[in-house]
Amino acid sequence: MDLAFMSFSMLREALVKRMDAEKLCAIAKSNGIRYLDMLDAEVKIYGEKKLKAAMQSSGIACGCIITTPPFYSAPKQVRNKLNAAFKLAADLGADTLMVIPGATGMDNRACAKLSRYEMLDRATEHYALAVELGKQYGVRVGFENTKTAAGCWTKSPAWA
Repeated sequence: MDLAFMSFSMLREALVKRMDAEKLCAIAKSNGIRYLDMLDAEVKIYGEKKLKAAMQSSGIACGCIITTPPFYSAPKQVRNKLNAAFKLAADLGADTLMVIPGATGMDNRACAKLSRYEMLDRATEHYALAVELGKQYGVRVGFENTKTAAGCWTKSPAWA
């Protein structure tokens, strides 16, 4: 079985410069993990070039890029955010882009103002867009639907 290392738990260390791309890949490799699953924001913190070099030298691959497009708070920005995330996934050789809707505080606040049907309409529209864009980039699309990731859906008065 191939396991992936979801590295966002080390984000705090990266922000205070106690973790870098080389250390991250070394941890994965020393634990027999061949893939990193990373937030797109994480890649920016480590630096895409440094991350690619560290992955190449350690034999670690990027399995998945995770992104949190503003489905609810800024729907007009979703296409650009998805395109950037797909490009990043393709550049890092990831075969999957995981899309997490409603994962930001801004989206949570926006959901509180939407009806259940408005939330579903936006989610459906943006999921369909992600699938179409994924075909163009040759990257599969995954959608996070855990209760935590679907925070705005489960916490909104529309779902009560």
